[in-house]
Amino acid sequence: GRLATAAAMLLAMTLPTWARAQDRPTAAMDDQWHFDIAPYFWMPGVRGDVGVANLPPVSVDASFSDLFENLDLALLARFQARKNRFGFAADLVWMNLGAQAVDTQVVDLSVDFRQLVVEGIGFYRLASGGRADNPAHLDVLAGVRYLTVRTRLKGETTGGAAYDTSFQDLDWVDA
Repeated sequence: GRLATAAAMLLAMTLPTWARAQDRPTAAMDDQWHFDIAPYFWMPGVRGDVGVANLPPVSVDASFSDLFENLDLALLARFQARKNRFGFAADLVWMNLGAQAVDTQVVDLSVDFRQLVVEGIGFYRLASGGRADNPAHLDVLAGVRYLTVRTRLKGETTGGAAYDTSFQDLDWVDA
């Protein structure tokens, strides 16, 4: 089912990049621009306690297969450009998850979770060495990351009280 589809997508995205990497050295230090675009697949899991407002905390233990069943859409990709010793990269992760949960204290709880992570990185190659067929590099990186999480909960308690939040946003920037 969905796990086989995910494995096939991962293989389809990985093989062309791996085959292309085998054809040319990635360490060329020349006056030409070198570009790479790499879609990728991430297999996360979640474990912990979640509490909202005056509702009691609920234990969460979701494996990758649990999260994949509730995945509405995800976009993950990395772009990199380099010329001589200088380069830059950008990374994008966007996920939209929606789930229904049933708990002894909260009945018919639905969760809408959206996450966006955008990174921008500049780098400078300090040193190169090693064998021609297996080069090694030392790069200095500097960058910034923007992360935003947006959640919404809807539900009804066992006592019949309805719970419907507006979207709650949390965002920050890391250097």
